[in-house]
Amino acid sequence: MKIAVILPSLANRGPILIAKYLVDNWIKEGKIVEVYYFDDLTELNFGSSIKKIKFNESIDFGRYDIIHSHMLRPDLYLLFHKFRIPSETKIVTTIHQETYKALKLQYNFLVAFLAEKFWSHSLRIFDKVIVLNKTIAEQIKNKNLHIIGNGIPKPRIMSIAHADLLKVKLFKDRFDTIIGSSTLLIKRKGIDQVIKVLPENPNVGYIILGDGEEKEDLKELAAKLGVTNQCLFMGQKINGYRFFQFFDIYMLPSHSEGFPICGIEAAMFGLPIVCSNIKVLEEIFKPSEVSFFQLEDIDSLNQSLQNAIDNKEQLKEAINEKYYLELSDKVMVSKYNNLFKDLINVQK
Repeated sequence: MKIAVILPSLANRGPILIAKYLVDNWIKEGKIVEVYYFDDLTELNFGSSIKKIKFNESIDFGRYDIIHSHMLRPDLYLLFHKFRIPSETKIVTTIHQETYKALKLQYNFLVAFLAEKFWSHSLRIFDKVIVLNKTIAEQIKNKNLHIIGNGIPKPRIMSIAHADLLKVKLFKDRFDTIIGSSTLLIKRKGIDQVIKVLPENPNVGYIILGDGEEKEDLKELAAKLGVTNQCLFMGQKINGYRFFQFFDIYMLPSHSEGFPICGIEAAMFGLPIVCSNIKVLEEIFKPSEVSFFQLEDIDSLNQSLQNAIDNKEQLKEAINEKYYLELSDKVMVSKYNNLFKDLINVQK
């Protein structure tokens, strides 16, 4: 099977990581995979043939059995070049988020409305539109929808730079419990809620991995609440899961998610997870597997955190079992492979 994967860049971002996990597995299986991307942002190493292209540059679409795009620009690229794609080549996209909600939180209502409508219109050209969960599926009107959740592999890189290691260890030694998040620091990730609960928990330290437009505002909030000494902003770290060994509890306070990769990584390490009760997360996790809280309710978050601390061992066991049964890369890749085989067989 020959597969082309089209990405906006090779940045260390959730959707592109998922594409990398798929590509890595396909190469191991003996498939021919070539990756195309637009931007000069190459933080991730793809173990396949890669090529930077321009939006108006046509690739040899007929070489492939499957063309798989991720995110808006790659989808629009295939729409732009639709009449150059032979009918024998099947085109598939994966939608990684609740498009309207995510764009509204990041920009505004008008941008979200127009972008979501235009993107939805472009999806009509695809042979399959993969979404991560039922919540996203309910928002997209397309007859070719197919649900496949994300999955991640076991980690291979665990070493940490000495300076970072020393900083984290010194911070950890000051507290009874360490909570942590690894995420983009943008509004929809809801990190401010966790900072707001810290004054009620002076024996809890919060390690935050990630950068973004909200970082300085979050630091100012911590200073205003008098909890700067309880927060350790580490900045963006490639393979942030390396630091999870220092966490007692993982915090997932998002307003919107597609299928949270770092949440899956926490499950892989058997970390108890405190997460918001948004529809997507309630679909992925059961109440017996995580500790839910009511979004934007700090009292509820505090109770959820205490529940995770008090029931740490039970939650560890439940969430780790969840990973092996449902959230590994092997489970995800198997579902993609079956879908691709069905698409090709229909053509034959």
